[in-house]
Amino acid sequence: MSVTFSDSLSLPGVTYASTQKLEALLKKNHVFHIYFDGVKHNHVAHNLIAVYSMGASPDQLQAIYDQHSQIQKPPLPLHFSDPAQALSNPETFIAHLGDGQYYPDYLAFFDHEIATHGVDHTFQTFYGSLSSTVAQQLRFQGLNGVLHGLIHVGYGLELSHPLLLAEGLALCAVEKPDFDTKTTAFSQLLFNPAAKTTHGGAGKRLLEVFEDLHKEKSTFVGDSTALNYDTDRGRLGAKESSTLLETICSQWHVKADAKDIKAKLDELLDLTFHLYAGTMQKSEANGAPFFDFFLMHTLTSGFFLPLVISKLQTVELQAHMLQVICRWFAVEYVLAGLPSIHTPAAAGTDTNGSLLWSEIVQEALEDKDEHVSKVIRALIKLDVARGKLEPTNAYLKAAQDTVAFRRLQKNAKPPFWYMTGLGYKL
Repeated sequence: MSVTFSDSLSLPGVTYASTQKLEALLKKNHVFHIYFDGVKHNHVAHNLIAVYSMGASPDQLQAIYDQHSQIQKPPLPLHFSDPAQALSNPETFIAHLGDGQYYPDYLAFFDHEIATHGVDHTFQTFYGSLSSTVAQQLRFQGLNGVLHGLIHVGYGLELSHPLLLAEGLALCAVEKPDFDTKTTAFSQLLFNPAAKTTHGGAGKRLLEVFEDLHKEKSTFVGDSTALNYDTDRGRLGAKESSTLLETICSQWHVKADAKDIKAKLDELLDLTFHLYAGTMQKSEANGAPFFDFFLMHTLTSGFFLPLVISKLQTVELQAHMLQVICRWFAVEYVLAGLPSIHTPAAAGTDTNGSLLWSEIVQEALEDKDEHVSKVIRALIKLDVARGKLEPTNAYLKAAQDTVAFRRLQKNAKPPFWYMTGLGYKL
């Protein structure tokens, strides 16, 4: 088996030795459970691939694995003596969706499916089908849990890697839904692709839609003063809030044609950057920047959107999925407390402006936080695609700010990713 990048980002420094080391570590990680404490996700593969693509040495890859593997959970016993056979029954497959105890069974099932039918066929069957009930459910559950299923499937497609895609699909199968799809208005689109999803008019740009969400902050957050994940999900899933979110998001229109899909995908990618960098706040203690945990995941999931969307077979499904992603980015925005979204600053506008991309990459390779390398890689990809098209470089500035805070907090455990809703602070 070899690592093969597809529509991705790989910088100079990837070697035969680092490739062999990555492959060996991905195989070792494959035996772990996808959750290491019941709800927190195993990020080992994410971190390894991100730093590998930015030129990490075999020793750096091993050090990352050694650090993060210590907290991982060994696999639970199988529930079925032959998961491949048992879960080939659609009723059995559906019966255990959303149950993390069955992760080893779903993993064994998808390992078998991929070994038999290949990566692309398995993806299309269990994720890429417009009408399949199973694919609809896996797409839905993959967006729950702060978008981790989508992200992990993205890694599998990026490397066309059997182990990673099996893990990603198994995660989508066992991720517990955040919302009751029978009562949550904005989730209905997932299971009824033919439903009317717009309410007339010319439509709005996506940033305008999120400005409208921000205007309804008092309705969405009520009298809360900080994020309470369970309480806030319950309130957001209720009829009033979920209907309001659906009504606002339906102002963003996506046509089922290639030109509009490309334009709207660009809008989504721009939104992920604004949600990350445009909501950044300065620490009152030392002036250092910090970023929201939930909105950070919109940026890192956005890295994979062009690839995932391109793998969907019809323009109808591509347009449908863009509309679905819009609503789930709105979910993360509401959970973050709907902070104001300002225009991200340009590079060189403060004392962090002396950091070069080469320095930033080295900092990311050495950082012990498993999310930093993914953030930096996402910002590099945006910079490669867009940096030369704009007079100022906000992508470099966001990367400078990301690394600058870590430099100031080397020996501390900082509130680097704001975990209680950045919008409640504003």
